[in-house]
Amino acid sequence: PTASRAAATSCSPLLTAPWHSPVSAGAMKFGQKFTEIIAATHPSVSDQFLCYKTLKKCLKAIPEYKATTANGDTTVKPGEKRKLTDEQRLFLKTLNAELQKFNRFFISAEEDFVMKETKLEAAYRQVVNRDGSRAPMFTMQRCRDACRALADFHGELVLME
Repeated sequence: PTASRAAATSCSPLLTAPWHSPVSAGAMKFGQKFTEIIAATHPSVSDQFLCYKTLKKCLKAIPEYKATTANGDTTVKPGEKRKLTDEQRLFLKTLNAELQKFNRFFISAEEDFVMKETKLEAAYRQVVNRDGSRAPMFTMQRCRDACRALADFHGELVLME
């Protein structure tokens, strides 16, 4: 088993929606589908996925709330507060850490995309003026290269969706 395969067994991705996955339809459970998706994902992003298994274990450890009032009512009234259990606190702490990791990934990716877009625009402007006319450095090859790079960049953006 490779490192990415090991990561696949403990974390599940939220970068790829299950309806876009190559996983065949059937009675497969959510966690199993995502395990397959993460195993097929590029290793450079596999550690950025939310750890589904860890969160699921934390949720399962939370005991069912059964406290009742004097009249047997278990509902929480408006303004009434209920103390969190240690298990609930652990789940929230784990969830927040995973969401921060996820947010850091997308903020970093956004910064990278902004820098790349700036560089690609500069390369394109070397061959095409803002009014659409040919720039002084125009060559057909440079124009093709700039357009191809912009198309590839668009593809990267679509994949991040």
